[in-house]
Amino acid sequence: HRCETLSRDKDRSLLIEGGMAITMTKDESPIPEARVLVTKGRITDIGKADEVKLPSDGQFEIIDAHDAIIMPGLINVHTHLAMTLFRGMADDLPLKEWLFEKIFPAEAKFLTPETVYWGALLGCLEMIASGTTCFADGYFFQDQTVRAAHDAGLRGLIAQGVIDFPAPGIPDPKENIKTAREFIDRWLGFSDLIMPGIFCHSPLTCSSQTLSKASEISKNHHLPLQIHLSETAEEVHEIIKRYGKRPVHYLDQLGLIDRSLIAAHGIHLNNEEIKLLKKKGAKIA
Repeated sequence: HRCETLSRDKDRSLLIEGGMAITMTKDESPIPEARVLVTKGRITDIGKADEVKLPSDGQFEIIDAHDAIIMPGLINVHTHLAMTLFRGMADDLPLKEWLFEKIFPAEAKFLTPETVYWGALLGCLEMIASGTTCFADGYFFQDQTVRAAHDAGLRGLIAQGVIDFPAPGIPDPKENIKTAREFIDRWLGFSDLIMPGIFCHSPLTCSSQTLSKASEISKNHHLPLQIHLSETAEEVHEIIKRYGKRPVHYLDQLGLIDRSLIAAHGIHLNNEEIKLLKKKGAKIA
C-alpha cells in the first residue's frame, strides 16, 4: 500500500512575480508588484521585484502573478475528500436521516479503494484550484487518500475513520482500532507532507472505550485526534440522555479535551463548554 516517492526537480528555482504579496506576517503590509523566490522547495526571498535578485544560475521557472494575490495556501480544516462522489446525492435533510438513510448505505454499496482514490483526487484538484494547500481529512480506505494527496503534492492530516458498526473496509467493528493503529504505523514518517491520524466519527457512534483507545494511540504518537462534536441539537440531547453530561464535558471526562483534539462543527455548544475548550486548548474546525 506504500506510495513510490514522486520525482521532482527540487534544484530548479521558482519565481513568482508581479502580484500583490500578502505574507500574513505581523505588522507587515502587503507588497505590491512583488517577487517571491522559492529555492529547493523553500521560500528564500520576498520583496518588491527590484529588491529580489534572480537566481545566478539562470535555472528557474516563472509564474506570472500580475492581477493576482500571492499568499500562503488556504487550509481546509475539516473534510472527507472522497465524498465528492456523493455530492448532490441527498441534500437538505436532517443529519441523522442523511447519514443513516442515504450516505451510510451509499458508502456500503459504492466505496472501494479505487473509488476512494478517484474521489479523493478530485477533491485534491478542487482544493488546488481554490488555493488550498493543506487539509484535515477523515474517511475509510485512507491508504488511497494518502496516495491521492501524495500524487497531488498536497499537505494533509489524513486520518482513518473509526465507527462502532460495520464500515467500508472494516466489516467487523471490533477491528476498527486495530485498523487505525496499523494505518498510523504504515504511514508515519512516510512524507514531510503527510501526517496520519485517527478520526472518531462522533461521541454517539463511538463507545467510550473506542474513544479512549483512539485518544491513547494518538497521544502515544503525538498526533492530533479528530472527531465530530455537537453538530446538531439532537446529538447533544442524545448524549445528555445517555451519559448525563453535555458532549464537551463527556469527552473531557474521557480525557479527550486537550490541545491535540480537533473537533469539527461545534455548533451547539454552551458557554461553559466553550470556556472549557479554550482552557484546554482544543481546536474547533
